Amino acid sequence: MVARHIDIYFRGVGVLTSLRFSEKVLIEKASLTEYLEFAKHLAVQAGDTALNYFRVQQDEIGLTNKSLNAFDPVTKADKEIETKLRNLISEHYPKHGIFGEEEGYFEGNGLTWVIDPIDGTRAYMSGLLHWGILVALFDGARPILGVMYQPYTSELFFGDGNCSYISVRGEKPKLLKSSSIKSFSDTVFATDTLEVLSGHERSVAEKSRLVRLGGDCYVFSMLAMGLIHVVFEKGLKPYDIQALIPIIEGAGGVVTTLDGGNPSLGGSIVATANPELHEDVLRRLT
Repeated sequence: MVARHIDIYFRGVGVLTSLRFSEKVLIEKASLTEYLEFAKHLAVQAGDTALNYFRVQQDEIGLTNKSLNAFDPVTKADKEIETKLRNLISEHYPKHGIFGEEEGYFEGNGLTWVIDPIDGTRAYMSGLLHWGILVALFDGARPILGVMYQPYTSELFFGDGNCSYISVRGEKPKLLKSSSIKSFSDTVFATDTLEVLSGHERSVAEKSRLVRLGGDCYVFSMLAMGLIHVVFEKGLKPYDIQALIPIIEGAGGVVTTLDGGNPSLGGSIVATANPELHEDVLRRLT
């Protein structure tokens, strides 16, 4: 497979780093189970830190803007969670790589933990609930497992691409199943903001039953639950989407780039509830 780069500048380390496609690492089923349990443990551990700063005043959470051209907030929670997760991963799997939003890319032996300490920082700093902690394990070709944890509601979404589950407040996990809806006019269509859509894309969205704006990782999780049917977001990074891919696919949904390709490195991402709907949505958007 030809390596495809997404280059990201991390101001914290001041270097240009990349996550790329590489030769797929084969993993035994027993190891996959072990890694998924560890990913769930990571997310729950991070949740405690996230709640320490949630719904407190902005001057207490160390809010800063890491973009020169837009508002891209980062808080103490983002930084402390990523440091905590990196330390735990390095302690348990020192040969694995780590790719995170705040501290960049450490290349390992082919397996890479992809983490977003708080996906939805704008909602987080506003006291809203549309945020979560994302953990994925990337085998060089695709994420083989994913976890999304919302600690305030104690909702833990997880999957391995074959099956997906939700556990609330530590209760027995329940199987997730995306919707079988086929008619686009009956769908709930989620996107970030209408302003980022082209005129054509906006006209497509407006032909759905309902358009919902914002929500970050939470709307993707609601797609896996069967409550949202289409999510279309642009400009996503690998750590924004990788954890959500196995959750959606394990529930019966489909995730690709806008041109129908592998979504693992981000970009313009289309997620839908089922293959038939996905084909229709791609045709409409392109």
